[in-house]
Amino acid sequence: MQILFLSYANSRQHPLPTLQEEDDRAYQMLARREAERHFRLHRDSFATIPKIAEYLALFQDDIAVFHYSGHAGKDRLLLDDAGANAAGIAQLLGRCPNLKLAVLNGCSTKGQVQALLAAGVPAVIATSAPVEDHTAAQFAITFYQAMADSHRSIGDAFQDAIASAQTASGQALKAERTRGFALRADDRQAEEPLWGLYFREESDLEWKLPLAAYAPPAAYTPNERLIEKLLEALAPYDEDVRKIRAQEELGLERSAGEKKKAILKCLPHPVSQQLRKLMSKEKGIEDHVFYDKPGPGRLRQIAHTYSTMIELLAFILLADLWQALEKKTDLQLQSSDLPTLLAFLVRQPGEKKPFDFLPLIRSIRQIMGQAQLWVGQ
Repeated sequence: MQILFLSYANSRQHPLPTLQEEDDRAYQMLARREAERHFRLHRDSFATIPKIAEYLALFQDDIAVFHYSGHAGKDRLLLDDAGANAAGIAQLLGRCPNLKLAVLNGCSTKGQVQALLAAGVPAVIATSAPVEDHTAAQFAITFYQAMADSHRSIGDAFQDAIASAQTASGQALKAERTRGFALRADDRQAEEPLWGLYFREESDLEWKLPLAAYAPPAAYTPNERLIEKLLEALAPYDEDVRKIRAQEELGLERSAGEKKKAILKCLPHPVSQQLRKLMSKEKGIEDHVFYDKPGPGRLRQIAHTYSTMIELLAFILLADLWQALEKKTDLQLQSSDLPTLLAFLVRQPGEKKPFDFLPLIRSIRQIMGQAQLWVGQ
C-alpha cells in the first residue's frame, strides 16, 4: 500500500500554532481516504533527524509522497533544533523507488531541488524565498484538499494551492513550473514568496492519489504456479503430461499428486530429484530434506535446482559438440571459440570456485550454429 509521509518540525515545548494547524488540517483532508484503504498515512508532528532517516528506510519501497513543513534553508531542513543535511535527505528519498513527489514547505528550499531531481525524485515543490507561516499552511492545506477531495493531479493541485495561498497572503505570489532545474543568477535576490514545481517529465505531474481500496496480494501457495508452468512447457513433449492438460481443459480435475508424478517422470533424473525436494511435503525437523514451505531453505533449493538444470544443459551440449566433431574431423575451430571451452576443460576436479556455465552454453551454441554441427546434419 502506498504511504504518504507527513513530517512537521514542530516543538513539543513551544509548538507553533500555525504549523500545528497545517498538520491537523492536512491530516484531516487525507484521513478519510486512509480509512477507505486508498493509502496509508505516516504522520510525524515532531520530526527529528533520526526518526525521518529511520522511517524513510523502513517505508522506502512504499512511500509515494514525502512532505516536510517547518524551518528550512537552501541546503538543510531544521529538525528538532538541528539541521538535516539536504544531500543526505535527497539520497534517502532517491532510494524510494515508488516516490512520486517531495514537498518542502519551508523557507527558501529551492536550493535542495537539484539534488532531489538528480537522486531520481520525479517531482518537487519548493520555495525560493522566506514564506510567511499562515500562507505556507494555507498552501499545504489546499494542495492536499485538492488531491484528496477533488482527485486533482499534482500539477493541478499545485495551481489550486497557489491561488489559495495568494488569497491568504493578500499580495501577489509568483509561481514557477519547470522541467529540470537550473539555478539562475537572480534566484538569490528573490524577495517575494515564490513556490516552484520542478519535475523530470511532464507525465510525472499527472499522478493522482489512488481511488481504489488497496487489495492485498493473494496468499502465496508454493508450487501451484510452478506445477502449472511445468505442465504447460512439457505437454508438447510427453504423452502423460499432454493427457492431463487435455483432461483439465475438458473440466476433469486431476490431483496435485498426479501432476507432480507426471512432471517428475518425464524429466532427466538430476532435474527431477531437485524438483522433488520442492514439491514434496516436509517429513519433520530431523528429516528436513523437502522444501514445500516458503523460507530460506526453499529459496536455496530453487537456486540449486536452477544451477543443476544449467549444468546439465551444458554437459548435453558438450556431448553434442563432441559427437558432431567426430563426424567432421577436418573442421578447425576458430581461436576465438576456444578460451571458454578451455576454461572448463582445464578445471581441476576439486576446484571449489563455482563455474559459470552460461558463457559455456552460449559459446557451444555459437560454434555449432556457425559450423552447422548440429547432430543429424
